[in-house]
Amino acid sequence: ISYTMQVRVMVDGKTHSETKTSDKKKFLEKWAAKRELELLEDGVLDEEKHKGTTVGKILEWYKADFDGDTKFGRSKLSNINFLLNHETFSKLDAVKLTTAELIAHGKYRQKVEKAGPSTINNDFIWLRNAMRAVQASRGIPTNIQALDDAVLLLRAEGVVARSEERERRPTLKELNSLLGYFSGGRSDLPMVDIVLFALFSARRQSEICRIQWEDVNLTRSDVKVAKMKHPRRKRDTYVKFTDEAQTIVDRQPKTSEKIFPYNSKTISTYFTKACKLLGIEDLHFHDLRHECTS
Repeated sequence: ISYTMQVRVMVDGKTHSETKTSDKKKFLEKWAAKRELELLEDGVLDEEKHKGTTVGKILEWYKADFDGDTKFGRSKLSNINFLLNHETFSKLDAVKLTTAELIAHGKYRQKVEKAGPSTINNDFIWLRNAMRAVQASRGIPTNIQALDDAVLLLRAEGVVARSEERERRPTLKELNSLLGYFSGGRSDLPMVDIVLFALFSARRQSEICRIQWEDVNLTRSDVKVAKMKHPRRKRDTYVKFTDEAQTIVDRQPKTSEKIFPYNSKTISTYFTKACKLLGIEDLHFHDLRHECTS
């Protein structure tokens, strides 16, 4: 003989039913009584309704709802896309996500994929942002608490950590080598002026390629940097030019609405290639900004 027990509850107009089959009647009666109480608890029906919503789906919605392909920063978008396409992590249930699953992801990234603590930390930062945003915009009850608990434990083990402050700055010898290399016509971009402008303006690579002629105020020797990076949001900001940066701007040909009408990724590629050929180790284009501010 086989028995089937059905539990059916309605809360705020939402109906949910579950069934279980067994040859033990008393077991089913106990299960039904316990399960009915569980389903009546706040938020449980929402969890059951959205159960099966994957981490990958949450990240997809996050990008779609907040125009991620155009408004997210390059590193943030790259990290989110990596998680979105991760073979195992993207398939986890975001609603029923457990601390153990998140810890396993962190340790897998560390041991198998050889990711550093700050990189793994970014995984959890962007996932948390996505979960909170989608919870607000679509009402998906994601398990953020499990994520916070996992990060706490992984930080204690050194699996995740904040980025270390970078102290690398170019030496005068390295700068002379780079400028000498680029002055030899090694690229179709005015890399000498671009490197010097970064060195004397402290502007980020992407900002350099966004500055327009109409944003330059020669009287005040300043310029409006569109969508300048900010701790809370990107916003248009006026910044002062040094005399050296102003001189470099003055000698650029006005062939476009932009002062440096180039692709920032191309600049990065040329700079990285030059460093490699010249034997300059661990120097990034962004380090020119550090040198200027220092």
